[in-house]
Amino acid sequence: MYDKKIIKILNKIYSYSNNYDYDHNNKTYTFHIPEKLSENEKMLLNQSGLEFNKIEYFEHDSMIKKLKMLSQLPEMEDKVNALFIKAIGQGFHRGLQPIISYAFAKNVPEHDFTPIEKGDRELSEATWPCKVCGLPRSSWENSSCNLFHFYIGYCRLGAYHEILTDLEEIQHFPKENIQPEDLSVFKQLIEIIQLAEPKETPSELINRISKAKILQGSNLTTRTWLIRILAELGILKNELAPEYSVYFNFLGHDEFLKLEKIVYAQAPNQRSEVSFPISLWRGSSGINIARLHQFLEKFEQLIEPST
Repeated sequence: MYDKKIIKILNKIYSYSNNYDYDHNNKTYTFHIPEKLSENEKMLLNQSGLEFNKIEYFEHDSMIKKLKMLSQLPEMEDKVNALFIKAIGQGFHRGLQPIISYAFAKNVPEHDFTPIEKGDRELSEATWPCKVCGLPRSSWENSSCNLFHFYIGYCRLGAYHEILTDLEEIQHFPKENIQPEDLSVFKQLIEIIQLAEPKETPSELINRISKAKILQGSNLTTRTWLIRILAELGILKNELAPEYSVYFNFLGHDEFLKLEKIVYAQAPNQRSEVSFPISLWRGSSGINIARLHQFLEKFEQLIEPST
């Protein structure tokens, strides 16, 4: 687990550095230590033993097997649920992604790569997705950079190779209980969502949550991803697929694309980002109460025992 000092150093390397090379064959970036890094920062980076350009090759069939194995590890589900509530209650940005990665790993069926029909889309062989899960056949990734993005609150929703990188690190995290105060913040968040006006949009909801100032250490990026995750989990309801939840169900990639096509056709402004399921939410959609209770039951089982 990266500490705050290392995250700041990596931020200078990945986010604000023009010191990188691009491999056109593997389509990956490799980064160099920028000159503005102080001697002390260089020393800390060296002492950490961190490999900040870990270039890895991912292949669909082996990745599915690894994901299934990781999802079945004892305490993995408890870990990701506790991390999610910690992200909400304490602003621990690294805790946002794992619940989504775990849900995909748990629910995706074991299968071999099955290419989706190309149709009218322009797809190269490298980006051609699997009909079942949406992962491409293979890809090269800078896993170090991808992991850093999770630490600063960016997330990957859907079929991405980064979810394997995520869970491979999470398996080594110590198991934590949920702090009652953190779960209280989650419940406050739900109450705020339930106060939405009928025509409220996701962006307006995010602004309202920001003004409520209940999410310690959050920023626009983390609040945006949090709301999108709540939609993915099925806590934020959508009328097109009201029982949709990546945590409890699996939706094949071909079926997902059909839903996304409907969402795009219904979008009032197709120039803006359109994404299923979050783009469908309005204040009138509200919360899926039954789904919320399913999660609360899981979260409450992990509350730190009182001494």
